[in-house]
Amino acid sequence: MPAGSAPFWSPTDIVQLYREPTQIEQIFRDFKTHLGPWGLQLKVRVDERLGCFLQAFCLAYALLCLLRATPEGAAARADLEIPRLRPRHGTRRT
Repeated sequence: MPAGSAPFWSPTDIVQLYREPTQIEQIFRDFKTHLGPWGLQLKVRVDERLGCFLQAFCLAYALLCLLRATPEGAAARADLEIPRLRPRHGTRRT
């Protein structure tokens, strides 16, 4: 501490602040008290979510295939492709 300066917090104030629970501690306490391991249950229908994901993936793939057939898609492909130095699987395109 520089000479001639007074401390902003006294040791008593620091101890008092340290003893007070913080808001996050109170939130965790309330969560554990009221919900606990049995109060909050995650219910996920995996088959339903996987079906939605596969539908979205197929739709995106179909749109990309249609876009490739347009002149704009061909121009975008030429701009976005990075040529490989060595051919892989018979092609230099990525």
